[in-house]
Amino acid sequence: MLKQNLQIAYTGPTAAGKRTNLRALSALLPDHIIEPRQQIWLGTGFEFYYDQLRLRYADRIITIKANHGAILYQKHELLVLNGAEGVVFVLDSQLDKLAQNIRLLRTSCSYLAQQGRLGQIAKVIQFNKRDLHGMLSLSVLQRYCNAMNWPNIAASAAKQYHIVETLELLVGQC
Repeated sequence: MLKQNLQIAYTGPTAAGKRTNLRALSALLPDHIIEPRQQIWLGTGFEFYYDQLRLRYADRIITIKANHGAILYQKHELLVLNGAEGVVFVLDSQLDKLAQNIRLLRTSCSYLAQQGRLGQIAKVIQFNKRDLHGMLSLSVLQRYCNAMNWPNIAASAAKQYHIVETLELLVGQC
């Protein structure tokens, strides 16, 4: 039986395109299935906000969360994973972001493993910014960022390319 309410986290390094994905989904999906995108503030003793998008999609209510991925806010990034039943790892395809991609994957996977959820949570890797110059090849990204051979997709959030397909790939696992 399908879970009717689904929580999804979009996580990734700084400026990888997580929040741009949410804006693209808002633009690409029909208005009648989307609630307005919100910024949510958490009163956790430090300033923390994330973007949230709720939609009715595939006979479900889906809540998607994404926050900025500044390295100073790694704790915030992990908070977005709390309660998520699916995660899209939005990775930057540019060479100078490879180390950040790897660090983010290790940190997030370690966090989920400590909670006992890594094997249970739906996962998709989105190799984002495929429209820019200086991209690593998909085979290099696969080798360094997808050793577990999780479902993945090449995309461009800014150009709204394969953004809905990323969501569909994740929701199909839940």
